Amino acid sequence: MNYYKVMHQINEEELLKNFDGVITQEHVPYIRTLIEEESKKSEACEQRNYHKDQYSNPYRREIYRLETIIEFVNTGVSVERTASGLITINGKYIVSLATPRWRVKGKAKWYWYTTPTEFVKKYIQKEDYKL
Repeated sequence: MNYYKVMHQINEEELLKNFDGVITQEHVPYIRTLIEEESKKSEACEQRNYHKDQYSNPYRREIYRLETIIEFVNTGVSVERTASGLITINGKYIVSLATPRWRVKGKAKWYWYTTPTEFVKKYIQKEDYKL
């Protein structure tokens, strides 16, 4: 296991221990502090690798994941973070945080979405109108 995988595992475990279940608006300030910490690490990574043509910045990707969580929480749906960079929306939809893809829990087919707001409008609120 390389250094990045070990650090990603540690970060994932640390994030999950602070969220016992559903992520709510109360967790947003804590997530914002995590974003600030990750942005400092990202800037340090940029400075360390300024001379390279290609390099990886895992901290920037983690910032994107955390911002995606905040966007989903702001839409008012039930968000629960699971392992491997996935979240569960309303206990039914599994959404990837790294790429804008989603699937129904228990199914294998992945679909694309544009933004978290559009995802909620198009797929989740559509269910509410059927009732």
